[in-house]
Formats: sequence, C-alpha cells, structure tokens
Amino acid sequence: MGSGFYVLLDRLEQEFVQAGKERQFQQIKGFIVGDHEGTTYAQVAEQLGMSEAAARKAASRMRR
Repeated sequence: MGSGFYVLLDRLEQEFVQAGKERQFQQIKGFIVGDHEGTTYAQVAEQLGMSEAAARKAASRMRR
C-alpha cells in the first residue's frame, strides 16, 4: 500500500478520535488494512457492544 493510503488512514483515525470512537477504529482497522489476524467481525462486534452487521457497516464506511 502506498504512502497516500497511510496518510488517509491517519486522517481517518483522527476523525474517529475526535468523535470519541478511537476504540472502534482500532478494532475495525485490521479489516481495512488486511491485518485482522483471523479475528471475525462477530468477535469485534461483541467487544464493541454492537451487532455484527453494524461492525461490517462501520468497516464499509471506513473504506469510503
């Protein structure tokens, strides 16, 4: 992945931090960068107290 990707990822992280959703960003980021190490959306959703569908939707929004 190019350096531009990481610039955008850092910017996205700052948006989540400002919105008070840093934990959500950290949990879902692995699905964006392909480094989720076998963790499933269901596991992340449970840790964040949301449905699996909501976790998938959050990841989808992060990709945009």
